Amino acid sequence: MPWRAANTDALPTYWNPIMNRLNAEKFPVAPGSEEYTRVEKAFMLTHDDPSRDLKRTQFTIQSVERIQNMDLWNSYVAKRKSICGRKSPKDAQSLVRNWLFHGCSGVVTDKIVQQGFNRSFCGKNATMYGKGVYFARDASYSTYPLYSQRDANDVQSIFLARVVVGEYCRGVKDALTPAERDATTHALYDSTVDDPQNPNIFVTYKDGQAYPEYLVKFKQDGNPPPPPNCKPAHPDYRPNVFSQCELLERSLAIDERTYGRDHPEVAITLTRIGTAYGQLGDHAKARDVLERALAINERVYGRDHPQVATTLFNLGVAHGALGDMSKQRELLERVLPILTRAYGTDHPHTKMCQRSLAKLASSS
Repeated sequence: MPWRAANTDALPTYWNPIMNRLNAEKFPVAPGSEEYTRVEKAFMLTHDDPSRDLKRTQFTIQSVERIQNMDLWNSYVAKRKSICGRKSPKDAQSLVRNWLFHGCSGVVTDKIVQQGFNRSFCGKNATMYGKGVYFARDASYSTYPLYSQRDANDVQSIFLARVVVGEYCRGVKDALTPAERDATTHALYDSTVDDPQNPNIFVTYKDGQAYPEYLVKFKQDGNPPPPPNCKPAHPDYRPNVFSQCELLERSLAIDERTYGRDHPEVAITLTRIGTAYGQLGDHAKARDVLERALAINERVYGRDHPQVATTLFNLGVAHGALGDMSKQRELLERVLPILTRAYGTDHPHTKMCQRSLAKLASSS
């Protein structure tokens, strides 16, 4: 697919074409796809909890749907730009969470899909940290049946939301707004939390602070005890599953403006972006980005430069992850003589390429 200039305000690349810009649409996410696996991993991460006798095997996902709502997306992007504009691109990453979880009853899911997280829905379960919209860091908190009520078929509902939490403070019971963060300007904090040092719960107060990206329908066996407060984050928890990619894409936009689209510095950033998408599991995106980096490097350095070999190797990994082992082998067979000439047969990079080719040969 053709490369599009990096733009963090653009629609996510994995969205379907927008056919109806006026009303929300829901698209089923195919089980086994990279997108489904990303959502499933985030959902299941905290569902092994011995303190609550909770196990992942108790949870069965019934469906995952991606929500595409242009009005809500545009509102979210505008609010994110407003809040994150206070910080540098790097520091602004701490102001966003992708994702937080919001459990609810099945009867309000369609309203949230169309209208977003309206504060008129809040307060049904608690207003301990303010009268706003409540989100949890851990899915295991929101899947507690008090927050995501079972329907007549025992199916529960939970949203995975992109949330611009901004700067936050400890919440106050029944408060209508957060406290002031600047006494001079009377500017308020953006959100409230249960514990500013270890937030498990986030409460937002403005429309546009959250975008409901996925709706997961699931069943769970048994009736777990209530989730604890102020629980430490899971060791594998990441506040923003897209953070590294988004930060690098911001850097790419700066590099392109500074050096031009075909400069070797742009190729270096593209290679880093490709690696980040590969780690995220979006190998198709990694492949597309690395192909552009390869074209730049070949023009600048020629076909047999070590810098080209690095890009070829990473591109081969992306093709292999997508199931195209013959293409991966073809690319690595280009890499090996380049590395051998540049570094010799005993260099770690050369040996790594040799091992990768041997592994491909043994699996064919």
